[in-house]
Amino acid sequence: MFGEVRGTWVSRIKMIVPATKKTPTTPYRFYSEPKRHDYPTWQAYLHALFDWQFATLIRKDYPKAASLTEQQFISQYFDPLKLKLSSISENEINQGNIPFLIVVKHGLVSVDRQMEMAEVDGKKGYNSLAPWDFLEIYDPAPSSSVFIAVNVENGRAMLNKSPNQAERLMMGKNRLSLIFEEGVALIVHYPDSLKSHFIILSSSRHGDGRVATLILHGDGPRLGWGWASCSDAKRGSASCLRRL
Repeated sequence: MFGEVRGTWVSRIKMIVPATKKTPTTPYRFYSEPKRHDYPTWQAYLHALFDWQFATLIRKDYPKAASLTEQQFISQYFDPLKLKLSSISENEINQGNIPFLIVVKHGLVSVDRQMEMAEVDGKKGYNSLAPWDFLEIYDPAPSSSVFIAVNVENGRAMLNKSPNQAERLMMGKNRLSLIFEEGVALIVHYPDSLKSHFIILSSSRHGDGRVATLILHGDGPRLGWGWASCSDAKRGSASCLRRL
């Protein structure tokens, strides 16, 4: 089982990334998303989930996109970030939510490139926004280039509520609406999230009342704009509890 893999963090990553032409001699293996019931402890599960998400970044060539070697990417971001998992308790994660997401900021890997890595049914995503379009950023993320969003809800709980309405509800529950980088991370790691509904990222806003939104077109997922005052039964504002 995945949780029984031993060795360095580098070797554990390589055990769960599928083989590619770039590394024909590396004995890569692929593992599906870890499930809580397969692990004896909460922390064992979190570590497996972290390895699985980080392996996705490696498989999708995030190190190359960040102009780093795989080893540099792991030592600079993987090892320090994993130490923060011990602060995540099982009782703070709502049932049905994603325990955490590994989020890469656009300063390290551009949002254009990250959207290309976000595939739904084999169709690559694309971005129609520019980071400087966001004149208002609610709930700003940590300053680090890679961080963790904890207890992520993909927007289903806020269907048929406008982003403005959702913001008020989230504040009452001490939750944070997602920024655009967190939304991109959501569909990179969990692309099926976009199949059931479009995802509003209402912490990333334009000054004219628009909010960042992930939608699914016939040609793939797209990061674009939506209106903060409009509600839709097929759109929901995603959120997290906190960031590390």
